[in-house]
Amino acid sequence: FSLVSEAIDGLMSIRAFDKMGRLSEMFHSRLEWNNRPKWYQVFANRWLGVKMDTLGCFIVLIVGFLCVFGFQIERLSANYVGLILSQVLSITSVLNRLMRSITDVEIQMMSVERIQKFI
Repeated sequence: FSLVSEAIDGLMSIRAFDKMGRLSEMFHSRLEWNNRPKWYQVFANRWLGVKMDTLGCFIVLIVGFLCVFGFQIERLSANYVGLILSQVLSITSVLNRLMRSITDVEIQMMSVERIQKFI
């Protein structure tokens, strides 16, 4: 933010020497450098979400096969099969929320560790 205040204070000099393009490029490069960690976090969250969705799909597939075989072999009631499948379908959202909560806690604890290091 110091660049913005410096630009406002020296606006007349910047316009007089026609350095607006240079200042704009400097501002954009610093802004991109500042946003880079956030983009890495977003990419990591997306990758983790895809992995958790894939794991959830495999779990649903396995439970679905077990329900079909259980329905054929042990005469499992259709009511129970429906209940089991409806409950297991929500596992993907539960896995995503769990992993995001764990990563958020880890990020927050890293900031605590940094504060303790500086104290």
